Amino acid sequence: MSTKSRTQILHQIERKRLEMIQAALHKGLTNEDTVRLSEELDALLNLHQQTNHSKCNWKMNPLSICE
Repeated sequence: MSTKSRTQILHQIERKRLEMIQAALHKGLTNEDTVRLSEELDALLNLHQQTNHSKCNWKMNPLSICE
């Protein structure tokens, strides 16, 4: 994945995180909007992790460092 795409994902993560925090502060932690935003943030974090660690083989070398 290109550096630009990674940067875009990181920006999306940060925006979603801030949006979720605002929803939690104004609507509560269990509000359906807050929960939905949390799930969307989870999906972005999973995407980021997959794209950054797709070349790693954690089962063979759990201490490997990935770029």
